[in-house]
Amino acid sequence: MKKRTRVVLISLGLLVALGIAGGIVISRMVDRFSTYLDTVEIIPVDISAVGDGTYRGMVDTGVILVELEARIENHRIVDIRLLQHRNGQGEKAVRIIPRILEEQRIDVDTITGATYSSLVIQDALSRALRQ
Repeated sequence: MKKRTRVVLISLGLLVALGIAGGIVISRMVDRFSTYLDTVEIIPVDISAVGDGTYRGMVDTGVILVELEARIENHRIVDIRLLQHRNGQGEKAVRIIPRILEEQRIDVDTITGATYSSLVIQDALSRALRQ
């Protein structure tokens, strides 16, 4: 077999192997995210029972990652900062933050077109304030 043919075949074999490995990784991420969506429950938090301070929460679904800080003063959420937000196409989910601040509750309506990212932000905030 010519050297060139051998190089081409080896290259094709490597590409196929990389494609299979990538498919496995993506499949696992999708499975993890699907499991998260099937089981997630945004637990409401009584803000009046949360003491003053800065609270940090994080949720990593494999597809969407949110790490945030929430500041509570006088039993009110006064600030929510996203420290990390890996979101795919859910970038506009950040618009849920003003809703939460205005309504002073976590379980506000999600953002259309960014439903999953909105849910993950709500979940991270709920986890932070329940520490």
